[in-house]
Amino acid sequence: MVSQGAFLGCNLTVRGAGSEIQGGSSASFAGRNGLIADGGRLSATEIDLGLAFIDSDLLITGPGSSMEGQTVYMFKGEPFREPSARLSLLVADGANLTAHAFLIGPDAPKATNVFTLDGGNATVDSLLLDNGSVTIRHGIFRAGALEIVGTNASINASGSIVVGSADAPVDGQFKVGQITLDTKGRLAAASAVNLASGSDLVVRASAPTSNALLSASGAITLNGKLEIALGASHTLQPGNSIVLMTAPAITGQFNNIAAGQRIFTTDGSGSFLLSVTADTVTLSNFQPFAVTASFDAAASKITLTFPTGSATKIQTSINLADWTDVPSPDFQISGDQTSWSTPIDLAQGRRFYRLLRASQ
Repeated sequence: MVSQGAFLGCNLTVRGAGSEIQGGSSASFAGRNGLIADGGRLSATEIDLGLAFIDSDLLITGPGSSMEGQTVYMFKGEPFREPSARLSLLVADGANLTAHAFLIGPDAPKATNVFTLDGGNATVDSLLLDNGSVTIRHGIFRAGALEIVGTNASINASGSIVVGSADAPVDGQFKVGQITLDTKGRLAAASAVNLASGSDLVVRASAPTSNALLSASGAITLNGKLEIALGASHTLQPGNSIVLMTAPAITGQFNNIAAGQRIFTTDGSGSFLLSVTADTVTLSNFQPFAVTASFDAAASKITLTFPTGSATKIQTSINLADWTDVPSPDFQISGDQTSWSTPIDLAQGRRFYRLLRASQ
């Protein structure tokens, strides 16, 4: 069947090699049960799942069976969908799910498994999980980028997840390239986890948490780049911590930050202390970036105080246009705070100072 827009209600069966539904620009599934098997195929530019007023189960199973779309939505946020209606998508036994973008949420039922890979394969350029639970039981889930952002979003994996890596995957492996973890989401792997040498692990810090964002039953190998971005409406307070990873063993290190150093948020507005132990990686002691200036009239000097590690050089200017480095600034470090002082000659008129990190 070929259509420029297919609405697939009631029960759906696409079975046998050569059996195919081509939805053209869009295909929407709103039935109680769906089966794509034995080489059957469903394809469309946009595939919408989870539109039903009733509980639904969609099974794609068997070698050659597939669902293919530029964008595959589950629980897109349709205004007329029954909020409590459940949809379960299972890709199993050699079947394939292929998409440019695979988007789950935001109105997926909380704490409900919405997508399971069990002996099948999924290949997507990006996965955005905004709510609900994903289970990778067996098989291979390959994604160019992975983003877990919702309060009730979680991925539980005993199969293989390969994110942004060209390595040939094997069932039971977990290799990370580009991944974004919000502190509201969770990612659990029943395997070892290897961060690739060119990986980019982004943590969206929205709130403190004592539950690990990434937990593994096997060892975690650190590598690549770690970035911290503050959530738009974060509730972090000074001193708060985020448990980033837990595993029986953690080895390696990030390329851009060492354990015991402070890592700054991408916008420079705050920082965390990175702690790495034998089994835990923690972002601790959050500190918003702030600079205080004090003037000692008796000593004719000004002192700047700022978070330790936030500046590696100081520049000065008399017009805010032309800046020169202060040679060999004498930083006085006291725990999380660093201070720098310089004599002030009031007769010389106004002078400005700014703090910079080495990369600036």
